[in-house]
Amino acid sequence: MIYINSGYQHIVEIDLKGFFDEVDHVLLLQILYRKIKCEVTIILLRRWLRVPIEQKGKLVKRRKGMPQGSPISPLLSNIILHELDEYMENKGMKFVRYADDFSIYCKTKSQAKFQGNEVYKFLKDKLKLPINREKSGIRRPITFQILGYGFVPTYRKGEKGKYQLIVTKKRWKTLKIKLKEITRKTKPMSLDERIEKLNQVTRGRINYCTYRWCERLSRSVRTGGAVYSIVFSCFYSFSNIFINLGFRYSFSLPTFIEFKNPFSSRSIR
Repeated sequence: MIYINSGYQHIVEIDLKGFFDEVDHVLLLQILYRKIKCEVTIILLRRWLRVPIEQKGKLVKRRKGMPQGSPISPLLSNIILHELDEYMENKGMKFVRYADDFSIYCKTKSQAKFQGNEVYKFLKDKLKLPINREKSGIRRPITFQILGYGFVPTYRKGEKGKYQLIVTKKRWKTLKIKLKEITRKTKPMSLDERIEKLNQVTRGRINYCTYRWCERLSRSVRTGGAVYSIVFSCFYSFSNIFINLGFRYSFSLPTFIEFKNPFSSRSIR
């Protein structure tokens, strides 16, 4: 966000093709051996990397790539991609990387092409990682998305070429599906369990999207606006369900929304 609003609005988006399936074992072990001099540890890591993979009912030796689903997989991926971080830092590039998703920010299109080609050669020659050309390219902020966020102009007076974060439609759709599943009438679940799950989903979503709507929510509260209309605009179709179940909601800036069971403090006769 800082890069974009500072004028770096030509974005090189690079998508690594099947990253976890393309990691070179020899290269990774060489990088690890620079810091880890224990041969036993290196042997154990090598055996873990070479764990066979099942294909069509048969065990096949793994020549490259790493098993997924283990806590060590993202750690090893960050170790090998740290080489890329150091390369881009030494070249003075402006970049953002989260796991195998990364983007480079430039002021001109020619600079973006030059830096994109440099990184492509480094990935191909040094790290032996292929690039998905169909998903890679030079983007403008309005067509660029990163980690569930998009960018739109601020449309504020006196601010030209400035952008603000928005949550992508895909993220909203995912949230609606989760809420629909929790509030489904046919789902065998007690009211307290349903409320607990709603709290978990809404709290997690709001914490993730804090950068997008924290300022908007706080401004609404200060000006007496309806918090309900802002927070629940993403799943308006469920409002009748909330009302029928008698949910009360309270908001504590800036972290989460909490639903409460309206029947917990009274006895049912």
